[in-house]
Amino acid sequence: MRAAVRNVAKYIPTAIISGRSCEKVHKFVGLKELYYAGSHGMDIMGPVQPPTDHRIEAIEGNLYQPASEFLPMINEVFVSLVEITKDIEGAKMYEGEWFLGPLPVLVASEVQEEGRHLQED
Repeated sequence: MRAAVRNVAKYIPTAIISGRSCEKVHKFVGLKELYYAGSHGMDIMGPVQPPTDHRIEAIEGNLYQPASEFLPMINEVFVSLVEITKDIEGAKMYEGEWFLGPLPVLVASEVQEEGRHLQED
């Protein structure tokens, strides 16, 4: 699969788009000549010099993170949510670099239903 994507990238600009971070996807795919949009578009990386003939291998990537100014706020919300949910058995919060959220599968279903009502408020 990697060879097929590399071959396509020789002829047209090619991107990998993922909900995972650019760093994770780039490490997994390992093709320097591609563009990567990770974290649902909050983390974008491309070749240092996008090749005009699409056959030049890039050595390093350019990183674009349009929401980096919001990282302190995201962290603040994460800390607040952990505090709010600390007494709920099984409650855990997932923290990605650019997003966060509850992991409801670890919480009893009746408690999850209660949480849905809180979410609406």
